[in-house]
Amino acid sequence: MRPEEKHCAILVDEMQLTAGLDFDPTVKNPIGLATAPLSNPVPKGELTYATHGLVLMLTGLSSRWKQVVAYHLTGDSNDGSFLRDFLFSVIEKCEAAGCHVDAVISDMGPNNKALCHRVRGQSFFLPAAIVTKYELPTDEVSVKHIRELAVIDAERDLKLASHLKPAHLDPDHFAKMNVASSVAVLNHSVGAATRTLVSLRLLESEALTTAWFVERVFRWFTLMTSRYIGTAMSLFKHDEAVAFLKEFMEIFAHVCIKSGNAKEMFKPVQAGVLITASSALHIQHQLLSVPKFKFVLLCRLSQDALENLFCIRSRHPVPRPLEFKLMLRLIMLSQFF
Repeated sequence: MRPEEKHCAILVDEMQLTAGLDFDPTVKNPIGLATAPLSNPVPKGELTYATHGLVLMLTGLSSRWKQVVAYHLTGDSNDGSFLRDFLFSVIEKCEAAGCHVDAVISDMGPNNKALCHRVRGQSFFLPAAIVTKYELPTDEVSVKHIRELAVIDAERDLKLASHLKPAHLDPDHFAKMNVASSVAVLNHSVGAATRTLVSLRLLESEALTTAWFVERVFRWFTLMTSRYIGTAMSLFKHDEAVAFLKEFMEIFAHVCIKSGNAKEMFKPVQAGVLITASSALHIQHQLLSVPKFKFVLLCRLSQDALENLFCIRSRHPVPRPLEFKLMLRLIMLSQFF
């Protein structure tokens, strides 16, 4: 491997398993019990069955390569200190093998499902400094303007936002996790269509704030998922992209998300944006200082590689621990050789 190809990130994610004991012929022992301690220890003598499989995968940042390096069978809750030590031990072994682990990437995990509450009817209220700087007509960003756009567009033969469907604006629990549905709403074409309808006096001028916000979010998403040189973080457009990300972080650090007279609370989406944007700024600064790095594709910092691994078809939709282990071993060996 070339020196720059040794720079990588660790992807951490878990998949659901069907609890149960099986005989593992590879080690001639039963398999199916959790191999990682729970956050709340069970009484002595009580068995703890594995309900999830935690997988750690390395993925290249300079070139596209991936390698599964570790896994654990986990229960419904995990001991955070054990997982931290486990992750650090994997990083140390990877560094000892010559890899340079620049990032650890994970989602919020099933243990944080309580954070995924319904937020219908809520509005975003922008900081006063941003409203003044960009001369916006109001500080409120509301989905009602996008709903009005969808209604008007449905009656037109020539669509302004043909990709926008009613289902995108009223998603169920699972559709909220669909990235394509979110991009259909928070899209630059939605912003442009909203501006057009305002100019035609079919929407109120306050909708311009929503259009501005949608365009900003889409630009952030384009940077964070950049797959081509034109949208990558590079030394040629470095200052412009960095300035945008810093301002975007400032907006989400002070934006107010609430409905009506509800109490202001710092939302998980704000924490997510701040973590991803600040991490991207640190990683691109570190990588672009390496002589061989001319640009950084931030899409390499996503969990796509690990999600694709979990999408591999198995005999059962929710595999048992033995099937999970054998499938993972086969994939691991195929990646290595």
